Amino acid sequence: MSNKKSKQKMAEKLNTPAVEERDTLLAKVVGMGLVVLGLLFILFALAVILLSKRAPVLDDNIASPTFTQSSASINSDTYTVQGHALPDSDVIMYVDGKEKVDYVHTDKDGNFSVEISPLEEGEHKIEVAQLRGFPKRKRSPKSVAMAVTVDKTAPADVADLEFDPVSTDGTFRINGVAEPYAMVQLRDTDGNTVAQTKADQNGFFLISGVKLNAAESSYRLALLDGAGNETVSVREIDVNYPGYEDRTVAQNDSQEGAEDTGASTMASADDTETQALPESAGSLTEAMDTIRQNNMLATITLLGLAVFTINSGVVVLKLKQNR
Repeated sequence: MSNKKSKQKMAEKLNTPAVEERDTLLAKVVGMGLVVLGLLFILFALAVILLSKRAPVLDDNIASPTFTQSSASINSDTYTVQGHALPDSDVIMYVDGKEKVDYVHTDKDGNFSVEISPLEEGEHKIEVAQLRGFPKRKRSPKSVAMAVTVDKTAPADVADLEFDPVSTDGTFRINGVAEPYAMVQLRDTDGNTVAQTKADQNGFFLISGVKLNAAESSYRLALLDGAGNETVSVREIDVNYPGYEDRTVAQNDSQEGAEDTGASTMASADDTETQALPESAGSLTEAMDTIRQNNMLATITLLGLAVFTINSGVVVLKLKQNR
């Protein structure tokens, strides 16, 4: 029995190195396999990244996105572009024909909004295209271009200004030359806009029919371009209206006359009502008299009927007794 155990232990000792060598070999094989798989995964990831970074291939079958805003003129170097494309997808922006690096993702309704900056002063062309596929990208044709003009320069002051410093009829007009298509505002000393007009393609403008509310009035012109830049003219515009006092007196007299006329009209109306009262009262009295007379007639009639009924009853009784 002991010999069998000894032989068994001897066999186990002889087999142990072989088992260990086999386990070591298996571990090496598994380890090498994992390393190879890791390398393949890294290569796959690199391929995906490289393919996704390549310029998208044009596919005319993909619909182009649209902008939800029109061309604009701004006075800053940042502009927010908004539009519509496929829901939960990517779009790519182009500024002056150059692709922006970062893609923009649309929401569940297909709307997108992206801030573009910096924009240098001048006119820029903005386009957008729809992206599809991954990692190999395809894009739609570019959208209709939207023009964005960056203008940080304020309009030049007005030139060739013409106006009459003395008004004879209580109105005022002024004309001159400004930046083409600029909004020209006439402002009082408190900065309130009294009147405004838009210059034509040559810069000519005319403001007329301004009512003067004082004997002496002062104004300034303010110019606003399409980008929102503003220039307030350094020239002060003074206008005198000598007839303002006379006009004010005439207006007061006219107002007082109107008030007197109104008071007289009200008094006449009161008198008319007062005079009509006796007639109305007389009519009411006559009506009451008629009612009273009718009541008396009705009473007499009832009394007559009662007397007739009593007499008839007495006659009938007597005839019965005689029988």
